[in-house]
Amino acid sequence: MGLLSYLMTISAIGVGLFALAKRNHERAGAPRQEQFIPFKKYGDDTKQPLVIVPGLDGVTAFFSDIVPELALNFHVVMFNLPLASPPLSRAAVEGERYDMSYIARRLAGVMEDAGIKGGASIVGESFGGMVAQRLALDFPDKVKGLVLLSSLAKLELPPSVKFKADFVLPVVESIGYLLPFVAQSLFSVAHMPDVVEKDEPLWAKHLVLKEASWVDHWSVMARTKIALDFDTTHELENIKTGALVLFGENDTFTATGAQQLIDGIEGSRKVGLPGGHLCHITSPKAFSEAVTDYLLVSSS
Repeated sequence: MGLLSYLMTISAIGVGLFALAKRNHERAGAPRQEQFIPFKKYGDDTKQPLVIVPGLDGVTAFFSDIVPELALNFHVVMFNLPLASPPLSRAAVEGERYDMSYIARRLAGVMEDAGIKGGASIVGESFGGMVAQRLALDFPDKVKGLVLLSSLAKLELPPSVKFKADFVLPVVESIGYLLPFVAQSLFSVAHMPDVVEKDEPLWAKHLVLKEASWVDHWSVMARTKIALDFDTTHELENIKTGALVLFGENDTFTATGAQQLIDGIEGSRKVGLPGGHLCHITSPKAFSEAVTDYLLVSSS
């Protein structure tokens, strides 16, 4: 290939990538936010309210086997984690910085919009457990009971996960500027072994890859950075509700973090469930029973 042909090919590729990037950022504007649904409600709204906060990817489908069980005894509100602004938009979300305090404020607002008066029981999964801690600290009147699943007060990464955070994540994020859907698929493939153990069912791995590949990439990247810097170890003593701390007995990702919460939250109780980090997916019945027993007893 001659020099002129080479330069023309490179220019064509550059123009194509620029057009693709421009289209992706235009898609991520106002219509993206307008289509977002902040929450969904299930069950009898005269029953005790229970709010579920999903994990990092914001996949509420991971609770599809659990909501019907919980709705027998609770008015269930599923909180959708708010979306972050695209990285090149230079716009803060609703004029605010996208951080843990912002997400907690949005959760408090959603509870009011859902008609919850006087607080509710909060169930937070992994990153959602971090959000639940922040809510309990910043809006204590909103929290009547607290369940923290596969969560922690400070992220201490295993070596293999730290390597991915330091070296793989920046590459994936860079790809996301041009091809967010491709980047999110790569992220889900890289992150799946962290949250699904080798001996867990193949269907669980496929479920995680399927659901996590389609979520909003920029929001996942923003939440990941929040999680990496998260630390409530010196604030946990200010959570006065106590907590049910649930963890997968085979979880190699955050199981040790359960002890941080037990040591820091007075009146907390730790319960191990069969499975790994996503034990609520593989053991939904055991999870639902543990949550129901704890919250109904603590509220009586």
